[in-house]
Amino acid sequence: TPVHPAFSHHLAATYGTGAYAGPLYSFPRAVGDYAHALIRQDPLGKPLLWSPFIQRPLHKRKGGQVRFSNDQTIELEKKFETQKYLSPPERKRLAKMLQLSERQVKTWFQNRRAKWRRLKQ
Repeated sequence: TPVHPAFSHHLAATYGTGAYAGPLYSFPRAVGDYAHALIRQDPLGKPLLWSPFIQRPLHKRKGGQVRFSNDQTIELEKKFETQKYLSPPERKRLAKMLQLSERQVKTWFQNRRAKWRRLKQ
């Protein structure tokens, strides 16, 4: 699959010059027939290199676990100190404020209550 000339320098830096024969040749052989999935168009029609490794958020860890920022953790802990359980509207508001999903907030509170019970004993 041909590679847009703008990305040839990226491929050389990432995979070395032996990974492709020149600026308009294929992705490395390991990518195989799926190379077309690595290039998509942005809203302006310009090709973009797509990679889950490049676009993965920094706070996301292996296995789908999330590492909350210090600010998020501080806010979650403050809320937990005053309120061990959140109603759905409270959870929605907190999630929006912290830029997290409601499910992340719900899971954080479940885990925090479990830790709280362990420490209480």
